Amino acid sequence: MATPVGASLFTRKTEQNYDYDWKYVQTGNVQLLEIAKKIHVTVLCREYVGDTETVKFAVIQKGQRIGFLIADLSSSRCDFANKTILTTLYLEFTASEKVAVLNAAATLLDPSSQEWQVFLDYAEDLFKNSYSSPKPIQLSNVIPIPSSVTVTNLKKRGLVFSPIGNRYQYATYVTHIPDNFCFVSTGYVGFEKYQELSNVFGGTLLILTLEESVENDKPLSSRQPLSKKLPANWTTKKVVSGLVAMVLILSVGYWVIQIQELKEQLTKAEKKLSDSKKQIEDKDKEISVKDKEMSVKDKKISALEKQLNEVNHELSKLTAQVATKQKSEKKSQETGEVMPKTKNCEGTGKYSYCYCCFDNYNGWGCCRHQQDRYPW
Repeated sequence: MATPVGASLFTRKTEQNYDYDWKYVQTGNVQLLEIAKKIHVTVLCREYVGDTETVKFAVIQKGQRIGFLIADLSSSRCDFANKTILTTLYLEFTASEKVAVLNAAATLLDPSSQEWQVFLDYAEDLFKNSYSSPKPIQLSNVIPIPSSVTVTNLKKRGLVFSPIGNRYQYATYVTHIPDNFCFVSTGYVGFEKYQELSNVFGGTLLILTLEESVENDKPLSSRQPLSKKLPANWTTKKVVSGLVAMVLILSVGYWVIQIQELKEQLTKAEKKLSDSKKQIEDKDKEISVKDKEMSVKDKKISALEKQLNEVNHELSKLTAQVATKQKSEKKSQETGEVMPKTKNCEGTGKYSYCYCCFDNYNGWGCCRHQQDRYPW
């Protein structure tokens, strides 16, 4: 058992908006993490070095700390597009754990070893459970060394072409790496990436690569065909992966466009609805104003009708009085009697007429006005 002093993961969550990052898990004390991040993005990341049939890893010996970086472990989790989520595990130990860590690293050089499963299980447990400090990890301490390999004949620094099946010959060397040293077992890395990492690390590097051109101690010409740079099966995998990625991108792009169009249509519909509501409110206001105007007019009409009724009533009275007068005059004409004019009454004979009260009377005045004429 070995206990790390710090740990971190480069992985992602299953949700769509959580991409690959180092931010999801970081615990304990990790002094060499920034160096590990640079090693990962430069010579271990699958986007640059491709897939391999064995584990890609790096061991960093610097001062009193040892960093152990295991890249692209296939987890049991899947992202929103149902693609397997890869996890890169970084563990940092003190110098007291050096033997156990280097033995475990040497074991990973054996292509038939299943030691990587221990690191994958540890990484998944670390992702699911938040620990204030890293838990101990069970590391293998059995290192079968090929008897036919002479360690002194191995190249001990630089960029070395080494097929997957031949890398286990470096097992003994890995268990004795010196201070300020970085050992990397990876995929297709050329001189450019090696030089970039060398400038950052500032110590001795030994990188095992699948790039055959490094045997000639010169970078692969950019004019050489890709088939000479990479194995055919790796090219096929990359092409298939590229096509799948392209289909996903086109699919996502299509749905993004559809969503944008729907949003635009929704915005237009909302604007049209808002305009309709405003028009309805304006119409309601107009109707309210019209109702008020009609109410005022109705009141005026009622007042006019009342006045008209009063006029009609007065007119009826006058009409009745005129009819009565005309009747009296007609009777007077028929009898030929004319009463002398008085103060208020006139006419002689049997029938006389009073213009003040429109009454018929006999004699010298109507009953209402006799007293005016004959006050005695």
